[in-house]
Amino acid sequence: MKSKSFLLKSVYPVFGFLLLTSIFSACKKDTPAQKTGAYEMSFKVNGSLVDYKTQESLIAAFSQTGSQYLLLISGYDANSNMSLQIYDDKQIGEMSYSGYDVSGSALVGVLMGYQDTSGTLYTQLSLSSDMVINISSITTDAVSGTFSGTLQSTGKADISITEGKFTVWRAN
Repeated sequence: MKSKSFLLKSVYPVFGFLLLTSIFSACKKDTPAQKTGAYEMSFKVNGSLVDYKTQESLIAAFSQTGSQYLLLISGYDANSNMSLQIYDDKQIGEMSYSGYDVSGSALVGVLMGYQDTSGTLYTQLSLSSDMVINISSITTDAVSGTFSGTLQSTGKADISITEGKFTVWRAN
């Protein structure tokens, strides 16, 4: 019971902060030289295609604090945005990530947030989830993979994210 309380008190504020950070950090004007037009994020929301192609809006960033590793992947356009987060107690690599739990003092699992064109933010409202993020490639310049899952927003019908794929610029 204590771990659920920890998750509820710690995870959602962190998720909100990271989502906002990813949105604002993606707004910088400098375009790295290695961006070649090859970056994209696309997925279907209840069967309707969402496709982000603006190179400056497609970013992956890794971080580590103690035994907590994080990979944040974001994409956006003028109307909506998607944020994918992977937490682990070891270095994040080319593999499949799902679920959400505490391992020792580290969070382990995935979070996803999608803000639609009306401004509604859909996230993982419960700790049990069908979200999956598969990292298929990590290079010095890019991170690629796939994702899917069901997202929720209080008072709204659940949305299904399918056929998600990304190749985004690696910031670090």
